[in-house]
Amino acid sequence: MLELNSKLMVLRYVEHKVELKIFWSDITNEILKLGIHSDKFIDKNNYDYHLILQHMDATNFKARNTDILIIDDCGFSCNGYSEFLLTYMKFWSDIPKMEHFTIGNVEVAITEPSSLFKMLFNHFTYDNLFNSWDQFCTLKVVSCEKDDLEKILQHALYIIAKYDQPEIAGDYPQIIPYQYEDDNWIWNEEEPDDFQTKLDRIKYHEPLAFYNKARKTEDPLYYYKVVEYFFIINKQSEIFQLIQKYNKDDNMDFLIESLTKIYTKKENILLENLLSNIHGIQEIVRYAFTRNLTVVEDVSDFSKSLYAYRNSIVHGKKDTKLELTVPQILKENNGEEWIHILRNLAEKVIQQFC
Repeated sequence: MLELNSKLMVLRYVEHKVELKIFWSDITNEILKLGIHSDKFIDKNNYDYHLILQHMDATNFKARNTDILIIDDCGFSCNGYSEFLLTYMKFWSDIPKMEHFTIGNVEVAITEPSSLFKMLFNHFTYDNLFNSWDQFCTLKVVSCEKDDLEKILQHALYIIAKYDQPEIAGDYPQIIPYQYEDDNWIWNEEEPDDFQTKLDRIKYHEPLAFYNKARKTEDPLYYYKVVEYFFIINKQSEIFQLIQKYNKDDNMDFLIESLTKIYTKKENILLENLLSNIHGIQEIVRYAFTRNLTVVEDVSDFSKSLYAYRNSIVHGKKDTKLELTVPQILKENNGEEWIHILRNLAEKVIQQFC
């Protein structure tokens, strides 16, 4: 402890020289906003420090400790030292061979959370699911600057899984935020209230198979396959008009030429044609625009952005013409937003065409 007074507490994690400034007012102001224990903080010269520490979490440190990169409920990085919550079922047992290894000149260790980690994320202990710190492991990275941290973390996860393969199907080492008591519950904003006990048979079962797979895996490409399935079906009225014209004029060459133009249209054009015809598309377009996924709030720009996202996943290589979407640990990307959008699109086209 470097300093302790009525304004703040300054701590130093000696092993890696990480300093942490904790201003009491930052925490108490947050508590007062929530309206809890407000009677304890009427006199700011007489704080209940024990109560303050109970309500302290990493979000209270960010503004005052800008040299520390804090990933909410997950980990931190400062002065070449980083520590992140590691989730992997095999770490319920002791695995000496994976406790320590190096990647170049960077040290990687997997052990119980450090005292600094416990300090920053003490609020975990107030969750009903929390038992003890013994049930957690953290991945510690030493002598690694922030610019290289993402690469080292991804490499470390690969090494852990490769040399200590999972025992449970579908399990894989992950660096993810702490899972609170209710995190596994899915709270739907809108519950459908139009369920009927007698249902008609659907026209197309394949898009439902894609949708079911997408819901299980949250794979955006399966959601996209649902949308893609209706590219030509969306042209039914146009095809029907061509057939009617053929029945009237008996011009086979014109019919073949017209149908060929429909089937050979580029995918990005077919996508925009379909999106323009989806009922309620404007609310999805507006959602994408408010999330800064598009530049302009219109279907055409939305279609271009969606198609670019699709290509960034399908074409998994670096190319001057393509933007490569890479999952990241340290930075939130818009992948989850696009998955949410694609799920909504898939549900709309199923409802409209099936």
